[in-house]
Amino acid sequence: MTQSRFNGRLQLVLVGLLFSAPLVMAMVLFFVAPEWRPDGRTNYGELIHPAQPLPEPQWRNGDGETVGLAAIRGHWTWVMPVNDACDGPCETALYDLRQTRMLLNEKRLRLRRILLVDNADQLAAMTAQLGETHPDLEIYAPTDADAAAAAFPEAEPGTVFVVDPLGNLMMRYAPQPDLRKVLKDIKRLMRVSQVG
Repeated sequence: MTQSRFNGRLQLVLVGLLFSAPLVMAMVLFFVAPEWRPDGRTNYGELIHPAQPLPEPQWRNGDGETVGLAAIRGHWTWVMPVNDACDGPCETALYDLRQTRMLLNEKRLRLRRILLVDNADQLAAMTAQLGETHPDLEIYAPTDADAAAAAFPEAEPGTVFVVDPLGNLMMRYAPQPDLRKVLKDIKRLMRVSQVG
């Protein structure tokens, strides 16, 4: 009886070691071999860390109405600042973002696209140029160009910023991004977010 009890306890200890060995090995590798650690990054876009709350924007639309932060609250928003005219690369980027948004199917209503024109004098021309092709595109010009430049830092032409539904600037995409990866990012954000 004592031999069988000893064998039973030995088997229990061996089973415990078998199941705890991967955990112990993972801990050893984590602390001893840091080069084996995954970097933990699953997003394609460059995170703005920490997320920066946008200052209350004062934007003017094509009708001359001034809008504030309410224009972007409650939705995920892609903001693309442009300096002068929306030429070939700009139009291509807008088309690509529109097509990517369409791939969200019913969730596309949670995402807005904003083109931020730095020169208010070009707002009417830009609205006329792009309004028919992009009816869901919101086109604004800031009333204070310096404040807009500070809100969207390092915005080379074609950069797209992601603003969360609470009005925080949280991610940036370099010009001409891989649209499949952008779509994957925005789907993940919408899946884990309960707002917007």
